[in-house]
Amino acid sequence: MSTAPASAAGAGGSDASAQDSWRSKVSQEYRNTEVREISKVLASLEPGATPQSKLMLAIKFEEQIFGSSKSLEDYRKRLTKRLKKVQKSYKPTVDTTQTLEQQRTQRMAEMKRKHGDTLKFVMEHDAQAVRLCEEKSGSVRAKHLQQHLANARQWAIALGVITHPTKKASRPFTLDELDRLQTHLDSRVDNIRSHVLKYTHPDTQFMQEQLEALETEMGPEANLLLAKTTIRRFQKLGWTEFDDAKSVLLSSLEKAQAPIPPPSRLQTRTKEEEILLHLEKLRAASQALVAYMAVEHKESLPQRNVLSRCHTVAIQSIQYILDATTKDPNEHKDKSSKPQESMVTLEDAWTKIMELPLSGGETSSDAATAAASVDPIAAALPTNKTRRVIKSRVLLTSGRKLPMNLLPALKRKSAKLVQSLAGQGTHIVLNFEDAFSMNIYLKPLLVRFHATEPHHTTTSTTTTPTSSSTAGGGNIHNSHDTTTVKVWGVTAPKSQLEHVVARRLRHASAHATRVLRHCFSTLTAKAKSDFDIEIAEGGALLQFLTLARATYMPKWQDADM
Repeated sequence: MSTAPASAAGAGGSDASAQDSWRSKVSQEYRNTEVREISKVLASLEPGATPQSKLMLAIKFEEQIFGSSKSLEDYRKRLTKRLKKVQKSYKPTVDTTQTLEQQRTQRMAEMKRKHGDTLKFVMEHDAQAVRLCEEKSGSVRAKHLQQHLANARQWAIALGVITHPTKKASRPFTLDELDRLQTHLDSRVDNIRSHVLKYTHPDTQFMQEQLEALETEMGPEANLLLAKTTIRRFQKLGWTEFDDAKSVLLSSLEKAQAPIPPPSRLQTRTKEEEILLHLEKLRAASQALVAYMAVEHKESLPQRNVLSRCHTVAIQSIQYILDATTKDPNEHKDKSSKPQESMVTLEDAWTKIMELPLSGGETSSDAATAAASVDPIAAALPTNKTRRVIKSRVLLTSGRKLPMNLLPALKRKSAKLVQSLAGQGTHIVLNFEDAFSMNIYLKPLLVRFHATEPHHTTTSTTTTPTSSSTAGGGNIHNSHDTTTVKVWGVTAPKSQLEHVVARRLRHASAHATRVLRHCFSTLTAKAKSDFDIEIAEGGALLQFLTLARATYMPKWQDADM
């Protein structure tokens, strides 16, 4: 007879010990954190109260919940549920000796304290929310949202959150009207704010709040179903790295939340390296999210709000990358009084097309420009019946002096005269900042683009092209050169990019050569004597230089001599 009660007592003791086992695993530091949060909530319910003044009440509140809970998850749910109930049902005690005006003032202040920030946010984004709602969901939903926002505006005016631009202050509310106003605020303001937030901040604040709510409201059965479905998917894909999903989650979350240390005094870090570090944080955050889906008992995780933490890391990293890759219009702006042209890059040599000049000194039409962008070589061919010119007959030929008015004009264009080797005349060099240069030869009429080399390790000899060479071929080849080339935002050794850059420069040189020959053919067609030919050829050269500066440096201004 005595054995049955003993066995029952033993079973009861084992059940009690099983129920108490989870309490021993909860650290006191974790409970202290919950007590501080409870004290903040209780203090917010009573005007003039502070979290310190509500600390003892919060301790008793937490101890009661902790002692009656059956598990850590049950403990968290009870805390959340009880606090929401307290916030909803709490009403400050009103002294019966207070006058009606005092009661009205106190209740208005309480409603403004509770809903003022929410109403202010809604009013600041109401127009934007209606516009975005109409774009995404149609005019019918936008009209409904606008009606709700109109009600919210009336409540905000009534509480003094915003002021009406024309109406004067209305009569005081009666207590019954205040009751109806409070009912509307408690039941509708948060829903209106949620809709406004969804349209104005869908990827940041709205997503953050939705993830927090999802993690709080998702029950153990749904978590278990999600984990099993995810694990089966991983097994089908052969992803074995998530076998221990909890360990992967904790390590990835730690990497994602770890701050990027600033570089030391002896260490330099480029913008590209900073972007790579933020990309690594993004990778760790995404891996943590995937691992979170495969964790079966998410209530046992030491950290809460895993989804929102990963979302915060992702938003911060993406924002940094966007800011770092967005070009600052004032980054290369000269602080001096002299206006400067915009930054020139090497790829401008072949992405910007020189337009053929017409007889009146104008440039080709937009249609011709569009055609040139499709086939620049064919579009550059002369369409008139003027005599084809392939070399200078008088200007800058051997034994011929330079016209007096041509040298100052060349200097205003920052063009340099260079004596060619083998006594074959003179050519012109036109530099475009530190990106590339243009060599203009007059006998024969050829143009060659060259990539500017910032670091010279060897010297090369400039050779004069002949008519048998490729028209205007660009070349950056040097077998003993170890310099670097920057193009399309990438800086790499010349040996890796020279074949691509050289081919592009040859195409650009061929097109520029045809433009140069077109200028000479047009302006020297009617010249007969050597004097007239030299004047016409000088004008053709200056016309080509003007076109080159306007094409590759649109803000160029001739220097004052």
